[in-house]
Amino acid sequence: MSAFAGLHIASSSLTTFQRAIDVTSHNISNANTAGYSVQTAAVATAPADNVYGMAFGRGVQMGSITRAYDENIFKGLVASDGNVAYFTQMQNSLKSIEGSMGTLDATATTQAMDDFFAAWQSLSHSPADPVAQSGVVAAAQNIQMQVSRMGQSIDNVMSSIDGQVNSMLTDVNLQLDQIVTLNQKIVSAMNTQNQQFQANDAMDLRDNLIRKISQVLPITVVPATDGSVTINLNPPSNGSVGLASVALVGGTDFAKSLSWDGTQLSMTSKITGNTQPVIGFDLTGAQTIGFTGGGKIGALLDMKSKDYLTQLNNLVSNMVFEVNKLTASGAGNTSITSYASGQLSGLNTAFVDSAVAVPFASQIQAGTFNIHVLDSLGVPVAGSPFNITITPGVSTMATIAADINAQATAAGGGVTAAASANGQLTINGDPDLLNGGTNRVIFGQDSSNFLAAYEMNTMFHGSVASNLQVDSALINDPSRLSVGNADPLTSAFAVGNNDIAVQMVQMKDVANTITGGNALTLNARVEGLVSSFGRDLNDANTRLTFHKAEATVIQARRDEVSAVNVDDQMIKIMEFQRSYQAAAKLVSTTEKMLDSLMGLVR
Repeated sequence: MSAFAGLHIASSSLTTFQRAIDVTSHNISNANTAGYSVQTAAVATAPADNVYGMAFGRGVQMGSITRAYDENIFKGLVASDGNVAYFTQMQNSLKSIEGSMGTLDATATTQAMDDFFAAWQSLSHSPADPVAQSGVVAAAQNIQMQVSRMGQSIDNVMSSIDGQVNSMLTDVNLQLDQIVTLNQKIVSAMNTQNQQFQANDAMDLRDNLIRKISQVLPITVVPATDGSVTINLNPPSNGSVGLASVALVGGTDFAKSLSWDGTQLSMTSKITGNTQPVIGFDLTGAQTIGFTGGGKIGALLDMKSKDYLTQLNNLVSNMVFEVNKLTASGAGNTSITSYASGQLSGLNTAFVDSAVAVPFASQIQAGTFNIHVLDSLGVPVAGSPFNITITPGVSTMATIAADINAQATAAGGGVTAAASANGQLTINGDPDLLNGGTNRVIFGQDSSNFLAAYEMNTMFHGSVASNLQVDSALINDPSRLSVGNADPLTSAFAVGNNDIAVQMVQMKDVANTITGGNALTLNARVEGLVSSFGRDLNDANTRLTFHKAEATVIQARRDEVSAVNVDDQMIKIMEFQRSYQAAAKLVSTTEKMLDSLMGLVR
């Protein structure tokens, strides 16, 4: 071997070990970098030269620079990241309404309902007691406050979902584009000599982006032999009608853009411009197509399909209608001489549920209600009670007013009715010309549900949590509260009659439904809502604990394979430094030898 060959061997050794030192230094400097995979410089024997049948060594060369990576572990991390993010988001969303829900054993709404019926129980014993009357009205206001608070908490969470999803998709779309760019860099680097170092770093950056996306959407990663990856949105796991696995990133070629319009998550090709639905909901909020499970968006959209608000509104609707049916057909201590319907219908619009925008119009049925008219001394007037017939699909506010006026006129007066152009019915007692004052009007025996549906003499107004109100006249004067009934035959009414109060107490244990589904008591509806919420929250807490533990195990396994061990790297760098020093010594020795040879020549 010539001296010049020795210099060549020394030079290549210096280059190889310098690169090995660079790789090792890079590892040490990134020991605390999230997602970094330790890289290994493989120093290999250079192929020997064959000269005249004799092999001459050529020293060392850099064989490859590989990163410590396990594909199965990475796939496990992607899956566990999605699960942890899903249940963390679900837990946070549920906890946002936990305060208003309470627990099954201690929910403010259940207590408010119990207090309401307890107040009616007290009133049934002392129907003329102003304190007991005020207690019922205060209990009704407490129910309004509790269900409104609960409804607002649920609505706040639900109404924030769209904004959160759109914000997350903005980040995801940027990350998908970045992954395509990294795919291109990786493929190029792997096909270029001495660029594997850069390819490894780009793969780590890409893995970090993939893991961020997996925290938002349920995805799978499919690696290609050229170093690029395809990212697929997972297919549905609940049997819903939807798409098969679809590609969000296709290697180095494309990344699709995701968008959300409040009812549908869509995916748009940046190449063709074609858009296809990925997740969809119908008008009732039920999921119709799409992908479930995994990621924050998966949790948000699953949260969107929760029926807490529906259950709460069903509770309110059933409570309001059943309570109003009783209070509408009765009277209290105060003489009321005038009523106006709280709900409006067109003047000549028939009472049918499909044509009238009144929440309880569908509950109106063929039947009658009585109008009892008493003079200012409490004596029923001639012709009282007036019996008014309701025929769904035929009766209108105009026909009801005409019927009342015709009967009153035939009896010599006593009450007058009018229907305004916007469909509000007013019923007024006539002046009591004999005794002075104004005739008292009491409703009773409503088998048509008209009075409750159109909110005449009712305790509550509204039909859902967001618009529930206690009648303002009752709040100002609790003695107006209907406690008893007028006699259906004679119209006589005695202060102290407690018929309605007794029926109200009994109603607590009566199962009913006007909203479809099983007939349930009001307390059973509250308990059903709270227990449904409690199961969901407990499930989120339990699953989050499990998936966090699972993620910890997988991350520990990843660290065993890919994390930088600084002690090991310091040992390696010392080894490479010694090898570098030996190569440098070979250069200096060869130089001295050449100088000696040149001296002999001179």
